[in-house]
Amino acid sequence: RRATRTLSNSRDFYLSTMPRKATPLDTLPPITGGAVVTSIVMYPVDVVRAICMSNPGTGAGAALSGFIQTHGYAGFLKQGLVAEVTRASFSRMVKFWMQPIVHTNLFGKPESKGTPISKGLAGALATIPEVIVISPLENMKLAEQLDKDKRFNGPGSVASHLVKTRGVIGGLYIGYAGC
Repeated sequence: RRATRTLSNSRDFYLSTMPRKATPLDTLPPITGGAVVTSIVMYPVDVVRAICMSNPGTGAGAALSGFIQTHGYAGFLKQGLVAEVTRASFSRMVKFWMQPIVHTNLFGKPESKGTPISKGLAGALATIPEVIVISPLENMKLAEQLDKDKRFNGPGSVASHLVKTRGVIGGLYIGYAGC
């Protein structure tokens, strides 16, 4: 009996010191960290892009200088930063976290053993929850960025305005609800 116990304890110790296979949940913190850093670094570019899209013919330089004249440099911190960092972080986090999970569930094998087509299909399906999560944040961010009259005091006031004036679906999912 004693020899069996020792062998069992040794095996348990050996198994407990072996690295375990990473789970999808293990990948979430580094994916989230990378998503947040990318979102913050790219925010000024997103502001200029939004202004150029909403004002056809406006160049990037004119959009940037106009934004700074209207809101100052602090505008990059006040005009939609919270909504954009949240939106972009959730977007990347959900997409890159869900893609391998979708692949495994859809094709019965890990992404590392998938084909380019199976990986692409899994990625396309992983964007469905991403769009559901980020659409309200994108609409709130755009409203803040394009708010020349400074009517809004952050994402909460934008969300409240959109819901009061257009309803939950029509306000938060503008563009998908046919509004």
